[in-house]
Parts: sequence; structure tokens; C-alpha cells
Amino acid sequence: MRRNFKQEILAEIAEVRKSLDSIERMLRDLDDGEETADFSNFQRHAAAQISSRGRKISQTAAPAANVSARNFTGEYNALADKSGVELRNARADFFQRYHVKTFSCVNAEARVKTPAPPPEFRYRDGGDFWAIPSALVSGSANENTYVVYPNIAIRYTANHHFERAMGEVFESNFVSGGTYSKIRVEQFAVFTCSGEGWTLFRKGRLKLE
Repeated sequence: MRRNFKQEILAEIAEVRKSLDSIERMLRDLDDGEETADFSNFQRHAAAQISSRGRKISQTAAPAANVSARNFTGEYNALADKSGVELRNARADFFQRYHVKTFSCVNAEARVKTPAPPPEFRYRDGGDFWAIPSALVSGSANENTYVVYPNIAIRYTANHHFERAMGEVFESNFVSGGTYSKIRVEQFAVFTCSGEGWTLFRKGRLKLE
């Protein structure tokens, strides 16, 4: 390996480590309920986390219809009180306005084994997770960073919590053997996306009813 090439790689690794340290310090400083926090620093450093040699992540400006995280989460939680045609219409409107992408844990069947393999998150139509561009809750955002909520239509069971990895993405009041018809988000999760794959950065928190 050429010396200069090796030095370039080592320099990139050092930059990634510094970025991750900075992100961790920022998140530790946040209060658990502080969902209106400014994500600009997080997104700037997260770009370094998922960049690779010769491929830089492009930055995009926030959409004009920027909303606060608190208001956004409240609108999501209101969907839990709807049903039937009202829910379908509200969900369609929600998807259109917030550019929702969906993904799931695609190795759920393999995760019935003990010990269970780590979850693999990939795009899937109608998936268990809804991902919304973080630009909607920040003035400056990276297009590869998303805030993530559960699919509101899920009837939450042990299968969702364990095999389908919902319990690894969100802390909750889940009790083994329970079935929950309503999901409310107290704090969203944060993922980064690269290609078809999704990587958990920060867990969220749910209240199951």
C-alpha cells in the first residue's frame, strides 16, 4: 500500500472518530424531553460518520414548511386516535407533506434464533418504521439523516418488539405477552441512511396503550 494512500485513510478514520465523539457529547448534553433541540451540529458531524473515501454526502437546504419537532410529534400521535377512512386519509396526507420513507427489519425470521443476529434495516413498502427527513425539524440538515417513528397502524406484539427489532429502536412500557393497539411517541429515534440500508444512531421512546 502506498504510504500517502495509507496516510489518507488513517486521517479519514481520525476525522470520523472526532465526529462521533462530538455527536456523543452533544446528545449526552440534551435533556430527555428536549425534542426541539437544534440538529444542525448533529447533521454536520453525522455526514462524516457515513462518508467514505472519494464519496462525500451532499447537503440540502431545509424545506420551506419547516416545523418544530414537538409539533411534528404531536401531529403523529394524533393519528393514533383515528381509524378507518379518517385514518387512511390522514395518513396519506401525512406521508405526502412529510416525504415519509418506510423500512423494516428484513431478517426478522432469522432473529427467532438464540442468540438473535443483529437487525438489518432496509427499505420496504409499508414497513414497520416511518422515516422523515430531519430537515423538517432543523434549519440545516443532511439528506441522509432521518427522525423515525413506528408505523402507526401496527398492533404492537412480542413479535414486533423482539424479532422485528422495535424494542431495539425504542424504549417503551412493553410487557411480555401484551398486545397494544395504540402507539404514542415520547421521543423519536434517529437513523442515518446509506443506499438501501438504515443505521440506528439514537434510540427513541414510546408509550404503548
